[in-house]
Amino acid sequence: MEAARVSAERGHDVTLIEKDSKLGGLIPLAAMIKGLEVEELPKIINYYKVQFRKLGVKVKLGTKADAATIEQMKPDVVFVAVGGAPTTPDIPGSIHASC
Repeated sequence: MEAARVSAERGHDVTLIEKDSKLGGLIPLAAMIKGLEVEELPKIINYYKVQFRKLGVKVKLGTKADAATIEQMKPDVVFVAVGGAPTTPDIPGSIHASC
């Protein structure tokens, strides 16, 4: 989302394609993790929505960015953000250690 915002701010015609029905990926999940500091991560999604409206970023929700979709749009540049995958580190003594 930041790449889309900065690109639009620099004058590019930007379309953000999101396969889910909402923006933010795992931000809502990350916001549920409690720590010592109060985190208001979901507010970042609203920030980007406002910025996208101000900057004219087109947002296509519920759309898979496959090769056909990209070819049809004929973009100059494509940023790909595939998200992260949770992993469990192999720490000696943990229940997940492979020793």
